[in-house]
Amino acid sequence: AEAKNKMEGLDKLLNSTGFLDPIMVAIAALLVESLPKSINDSTHNPGSAYALMLALRLDKDEEIRKTQLEFIQDQPLLVTDIQRYAQDAEKLSQKDILPLIEMSIPALKRLSAAQYQSFKQHLSQFIFADKQSHLQEWLHYRLLSHYLDSHFNVGSKKRLARNYHSYSQIKHEIVCVMSLLASESHHDELQKDAAFFKGIEKLKITSVTRVTENNLEFHDVNKSIEKIDYLVPLLKDQFLSACAECIEHDNNVTPTEWGLLRVIAACIGCPMPIVNLPD
Repeated sequence: AEAKNKMEGLDKLLNSTGFLDPIMVAIAALLVESLPKSINDSTHNPGSAYALMLALRLDKDEEIRKTQLEFIQDQPLLVTDIQRYAQDAEKLSQKDILPLIEMSIPALKRLSAAQYQSFKQHLSQFIFADKQSHLQEWLHYRLLSHYLDSHFNVGSKKRLARNYHSYSQIKHEIVCVMSLLASESHHDELQKDAAFFKGIEKLKITSVTRVTENNLEFHDVNKSIEKIDYLVPLLKDQFLSACAECIEHDNNVTPTEWGLLRVIAACIGCPMPIVNLPD
């Protein structure tokens, strides 16, 4: 029954993309109240939101953390703010992170263009300080870039004049994204394949195979999501429903799977309400 309730909650959120549901607004308010006061307050000011985003990426390893802070050693006030927010950020649940990032977007949009350039540079330095790239870091960076790059005219490209009216037009890109979902949702190879095909079959795509983790690159996922964004609206809804089928294959949705679905939805213009994982 608990698994069924969680799946129904996910269906409700997918059905509410693009709509301002009073119930979802109330849930978002409860999320805000559950956050530490310093964290909540920091989302309303550009400077403090800047520091908070970096605090969320501060590594637990002392040596890596030291390297990260060396990138901003010429800004002692920023270092102090990051260390202060990090103490409360460590107490946050993983499922609260992405909604918290979205809550900070309006404040971050009030940065100057030069400040945003510095912010993205610092965020990249913090993420790659350990010379590795992890899913949680990619989710954080991708969500911020989606909402802020266009606002600051960073890397903006002219939108294509046409949309895709069939999944067959972007079969490769859908396979790439669904493969990532299946890989992050399950540990057993057979389960990964089963989850992948459950999503793919919902879209009536045939003659494809799952891309294994060794052959998946975040760069390819980014490019795939950019093309999926050109699907016509009805196909986007069905695509997200298929993504949900994939991660629900084992009747259990983890915070990581939930976050991945949230970011994909946001990046194709179907943002979910600012709420966390349904209980």
